[in-house]
Amino acid sequence: MDRALKFFREQPRALLPLFIIESIMRFSYWGIMSIIVLYLSRHLNYSKDDAYSIFGSFATFGFIGSLFGGILADRLSDFRTVMLIGIYILSAGLCLLVVDPKLALLGFSFIASGIGLFTAASANLLGEFYDESDKNRNDGFTIFYVATNIGGLLGPIVYALIMEVLGIRFAFIFSLLLILSGLFFFHTFSRTKRITVNQPNFLKRVGLPAVFSVLITWAIYFFMQNQKVLVFLLVGVFIATTLFVFFVMKGLNKGDKRKVFCVLFMVFVAFFFFSCEFQTNSSFIVFIDRFVNTNIMGVHLQSSMFASLEPGFVVLCSPLLIMFWRFVKNEPHVLFKQGIGLCLQSFAFAMIALLAYLVCVNGKDVSLVPVFFMMMLLGAAEVLIMPSLISSITTLLPKHLKGTFMGILYLSLAYSGYFSGVIAKLTEAPKHQAQIVGFIDAYKNIALLTLIIGFFVFGVGWSLKKVWSNNP
Repeated sequence: MDRALKFFREQPRALLPLFIIESIMRFSYWGIMSIIVLYLSRHLNYSKDDAYSIFGSFATFGFIGSLFGGILADRLSDFRTVMLIGIYILSAGLCLLVVDPKLALLGFSFIASGIGLFTAASANLLGEFYDESDKNRNDGFTIFYVATNIGGLLGPIVYALIMEVLGIRFAFIFSLLLILSGLFFFHTFSRTKRITVNQPNFLKRVGLPAVFSVLITWAIYFFMQNQKVLVFLLVGVFIATTLFVFFVMKGLNKGDKRKVFCVLFMVFVAFFFFSCEFQTNSSFIVFIDRFVNTNIMGVHLQSSMFASLEPGFVVLCSPLLIMFWRFVKNEPHVLFKQGIGLCLQSFAFAMIALLAYLVCVNGKDVSLVPVFFMMMLLGAAEVLIMPSLISSITTLLPKHLKGTFMGILYLSLAYSGYFSGVIAKLTEAPKHQAQIVGFIDAYKNIALLTLIIGFFVFGVGWSLKKVWSNNP
């Protein structure tokens, strides 16, 4: 207890309210993500194909919106206002869902726009309260990252329970009340603890983000109704982002260019990691459903519930890794952490291949124990890769680029989602044991590739270590 109190005394006071509002926003977003398909198909009579398409658009724009939110926050130099406007827009989307189900697409558009604005700004706002040389920064961002996974863990579970007992509308009302209470706490804490930053004039600070967010929301609404042009949008955003990065780098000095390169490399590592890690929500869940004994003490667990294991282990592993680094007093820099994370992911995927091999050899379902261990490895890997990367963006980059590159990070997750679908087709769980050899080979090859990239990251980290010489 004393160590925990000492830890929080070393952190900025802004961490607590930002942790709470981050948890609430992620709870609402991931809760809604978990019920979109059922809500559209069961309650609004959409076809399964249309419901899946809208789900994909919603997930994609939640990440793409973070890029535009980051650019806007950088132009205004005001992360706090952009974050709050994102919260208000998401709340407006929930109101639309509560008032009239016929406004569902418009409501989802507001929610995707709001979470995009919020995501890029919230982490950067936290970074404003650390000195560049503050050794507690990485620990603070690790705890902050726990908030994201608490929302990812609890949102789908609570939404499912409320939808089952009271109905879907009450789930939206619950989220809305939770956000309003979080906003009240945040504003109260802001006044008493002064967690504000320098802000531009009111018209520029509020008017510009409001107009910008309306345009983004309209664009999302348009693309949700016109699914066929979505792939062209993804290609266009990728090309525009690439050109923008090259344009930005031209105006930087040599040292800042090296830092931008480091951040882009780390973002690529995160992109690769999540392209593989998202299999825990697709092909591996199907494998669990078909070949894993999910009975615990006579109770049969639905295979979809195991998708919550990985974020649960993220929450569990975060404080344990913080205590471990403090105990050894020699925390590695972010690229070494990412290399370790990829190695852990490689071991986890090798375990999946081994489980499939045991099914093939023994001809019966395998135990749940290795599944828990594999999810624990992936949870620890994510803690090693993401919090330090988010922290590095707020530390390494010039102030006018922090929000933009935070948006680029989350934009990469949109493409991770797309490529995870490609990988899922390659690793598609067999319908019966005779088809399992291909599944084993696919996961074995991915495990080997992940291990090779992990060692490559170690090498790059060693050569770029000087970039961190003046940064934690």
